[in-house]
Amino acid sequence: MFGEANARPRGPDADARELLHLVAQRALGAERFEAVLAPRTPLGPNTTLYLELPAERLLAGEPVAQALARLRAFLRPDDLLCGWGRSRAICWFWRAPGRRRS
Repeated sequence: MFGEANARPRGPDADARELLHLVAQRALGAERFEAVLAPRTPLGPNTTLYLELPAERLLAGEPVAQALARLRAFLRPDDLLCGWGRSRAICWFWRAPGRRRS
């Protein structure tokens, strides 16, 4: 599982990042989940460059609740979530009720 956030300049709003792109893939098989989420705040100046997605695709993204419902449908009860780095998407999801952390 990997998530990318709205790239915000450093400063007082640096912690106000929001998830814009979430990808999950099963280690065995080719099943893949992808969600592009509509931004709830203005896009950061380097967001499109950093995410390698055009602004039009980001702005036409789906609502968070809809994407999370699709993600829950994709995940199986015995899935083990893996990621790298300090992805806030991963940290958020590990803290969600009913998920186990390994």
